[in-house]
Amino acid sequence: MKLSFPVEEPEPRRLRLLVLLTHIRPTGLVRQLLESLSLLDAGGVVEPIVYCVARDGADTGPLQLELTQRGIAFEIVRERGPFDPAPLRALRSRLTQLRPDLMQTHGYKPTAYALLVRREAAVPWIAFYHGRTATDWRVRLYHAFDRWGMGRADTIITVAEGVDEHFAPADRNRLRVVPNGVVALEPPIREASAIRKGFGIEGPGPVVGFVGRLSEEKGPDLFVEAYAHLAREYPTISALIVGDGPMRADLERQATSLGVGQSTRFTGHVARVSEMYRAMDVLLISSRSEVFPNVLLEAVDACVPVAATRVGGIPGVAADLVSVVLADSLVPAAIARAGNEALQIDRSRCVAAREQLHDTYSQQRRAEALAGIYTELTRVSQ
Repeated sequence: MKLSFPVEEPEPRRLRLLVLLTHIRPTGLVRQLLESLSLLDAGGVVEPIVYCVARDGADTGPLQLELTQRGIAFEIVRERGPFDPAPLRALRSRLTQLRPDLMQTHGYKPTAYALLVRREAAVPWIAFYHGRTATDWRVRLYHAFDRWGMGRADTIITVAEGVDEHFAPADRNRLRVVPNGVVALEPPIREASAIRKGFGIEGPGPVVGFVGRLSEEKGPDLFVEAYAHLAREYPTISALIVGDGPMRADLERQATSLGVGQSTRFTGHVARVSEMYRAMDVLLISSRSEVFPNVLLEAVDACVPVAATRVGGIPGVAADLVSVVLADSLVPAAIARAGNEALQIDRSRCVAAREQLHDTYSQQRRAEALAGIYTELTRVSQ
């Protein structure tokens, strides 16, 4: 008689994931990345290692604190200028020690590093596409290079449908869509009235907000003009413009010329963005181009109605969220009409949208999708 004993299957080995990064501020992109890495690390799927290149003198403290608190291994490498070869030499040296199973990039400079070390790394390369901007010819050139370089990656991950036309036809079969997930912000400390008062807003009227970089692709100038339309209907209305960027001085002049300078508050960069959402009655997303704006998720999670332009991946996200109103066009009057409609949305509809949001755009779903892609790529490469 032959005896048989149950055989314990060995636990699968965690994949060593090397993440190349140049973003040092805890922006939406970085928060999404860290949430995913934390879940994948805790789930035993990957062992993440973040290799971050930062300019000499740049403050990497907030990023290092986040990585340390999450227990994610990292290395900060300094560069003296845009073409300093030191970070690339250091990366080549580290590759032999790290021996990663996968390499992941975010941005045009990490794409360049991946192209230069890919042969010696000899591992699957995942390139994340976060959209493009058009601030000047140099930035457009960088983004064009980034998209070209991604064509050499094994997989390109984007966060929303509708970006196929950004890539050459031969590269589109490498595109995989993994939507962003909800990232909890630090809870607000102050009440809405105190927050508003801090910015000199003391009237009873509604507050319309903008959150984002003050650059052309985000359409802050469209926001100001749309807000001027709303101000004709709501004499006691106010605007909060949260963020900073190259257009700020022009926007301040525009607000003054349209007669809404006195009721428009420019906050600059704000560490606790959750307080800004608490102070708003509506978030207005006036972007000319987008892939998947994290501010949309943040606002819905904060139970703030949203009016948004119908660009990029926004319509796909809005289809699942009942507190989001889409403008018919990029014309400021149309954006204002969407804003007016959003102002009529009641609390119960916002709560329903928040429930939809957490069901459809959870970080757990995002992590599971990424885990599937990582596992598939490493199996194919073996």
